Amino acid sequence: MDGWFSCGWNTLRERAGDLYRGVALLAVYQGVLFLINLLPGGVFITLIIQLTAGLVISVGWLNYCLRIVRSERVEPASILNSLNRFRDAWAVSVLLSLMVSVGLVFLVIPGIYLMVRFGFSMFAVIDRDLSVSESFRFSDIIIKNNFIQLAIFYLIAMGSFYITALLFLSFSGSTGLIIMILYHLAVTPFISLAFASAYDSVVCYYEYIKEQTAG
Repeated sequence: MDGWFSCGWNTLRERAGDLYRGVALLAVYQGVLFLINLLPGGVFITLIIQLTAGLVISVGWLNYCLRIVRSERVEPASILNSLNRFRDAWAVSVLLSLMVSVGLVFLVIPGIYLMVRFGFSMFAVIDRDLSVSESFRFSDIIIKNNFIQLAIFYLIAMGSFYITALLFLSFSGSTGLIIMILYHLAVTPFISLAFASAYDSVVCYYEYIKEQTAG
């Protein structure tokens, strides 16, 4: 697991330009939403956009990070390529969010369990060009030898978010805002790269075992 974080950190340092050009594109998207939010009925429109295109763009962002981890050439606009698979990417994102949210409502452990089993579907739907059901199935198959490591990874990722949220609520005014901005500029990209590294290494191991078994 520490290798995933190490890969994320090294990639962040080596490909910071590509990564933050993607972050800039997402910032423009958020800025557009902010302006829409100021319009009459803008809150409702913004919510609809976030629950539709926003979820698909999140899938695109993760796969953008995956391409960076794999040392591929990328363009920020490729984040939007997920819109070409809108139906499947949106369905994967919604179903995963619902499952994990329901699990977390009852207890943290069920939510983590579901995230570990099916979290990689967010990559697979684009990376492997799979359907919704195939993406969930593929995620479930490839994590079998890394369940504990992934559970710890998700706990760390969630912990960083909740700590930041607590700090944001604890400080008023500009201090809390600065903390949240720093989180989105530093922690979120790093966690995204580590997540992509985890997926890539697990897939490589799965393919290796598959080849060994076939041989």
